[in-house]
Amino acid sequence: MLEEGQQPTEHVMVSVFNSGKGIPSEELPLIFDRYRDLVSGKSDQNKMSGLGLIISQRIIEAHNGKIWVESEIGKGATFHFALPLR
Repeated sequence: MLEEGQQPTEHVMVSVFNSGKGIPSEELPLIFDRYRDLVSGKSDQNKMSGLGLIISQRIIEAHNGKIWVESEIGKGATFHFALPLR
C-alpha cells in the first residue's frame, strides 16, 4: 500500500485540482465519510448526496490504491489517488 508522502515507484498517481473555496483543515479527515455535507452555507437546493468521494475511495481501495485530499481555505483542493501498476 502506498503511504501519503511516498513517491510512487510501482504506482501511477493522478492529481485533480479544484480552484474552489477549499476545505477547512478540521473537515479533511471527514471528507470521505458517507453522506457527509462538508460545505456549510449551502442551500437545500445546492446540496449533493455526498456519495461521489466514498464511491471513488471504495473503488480505488478495492484495487489496492489510496486516495487523499490536500486543501487550504481560499486556495482550493487537490485530490490525489495512486493505483498499483500491477
